[in-house]
Amino acid sequence: MKLILSITGKTIALIALTIAFSCIGIGSDQPEVMMPICGAMFLIIVAAMFFYQSLNKRRSFTQVKTPTFVPITAGALLMIFAICFPAISFANFRPNLADTIGTAVMLPFTLMLLALGMAGVYAINILGKKNIIPQILGYIVIIITLAIPALVIAPIDASFGTLGVIYFTTMIEVIIAWAGFHLIYSNIKK
Repeated sequence: MKLILSITGKTIALIALTIAFSCIGIGSDQPEVMMPICGAMFLIIVAAMFFYQSLNKRRSFTQVKTPTFVPITAGALLMIFAICFPAISFANFRPNLADTIGTAVMLPFTLMLLALGMAGVYAINILGKKNIIPQILGYIVIIITLAIPALVIAPIDASFGTLGVIYFTTMIEVIIAWAGFHLIYSNIKK
């Protein structure tokens, strides 16, 4: 039964992530063409990773211990990239939006969103191991975190493409920040 639930959960997660990564196409000039292309590229990357992982399971490797500073440095670089990602995204997809908001306003807003998103993921992954209440609260915090940028930007530019870029930028920002935080946290914890 656990195997069936695990496979079902992974399948649902793959479908949800494919749909989410397809939303990158919303920010393009031709969303009806780019959304399927972005979804297909995500599936190709997942398939390549799955194939690579299945090949490496058959081989036996000697484990080389990575120095602790390497993952901590990589985590710090990911955190810095997560902080800079909205400015990069807005400059590429909607240059007028980057001019309207301004970097001075974007930085504290980005830091607030990162803190909320990482708190939600922390509640789900770490605090939620023992109790379901932190998991539910974590999901609520993440949903609110993903909604805040759209609510803030809607009075400035409520077009479908802009809201899609805002949502996707926030989602990627939280994922990158969590990966960086996890690299730092797991190696300091050792």
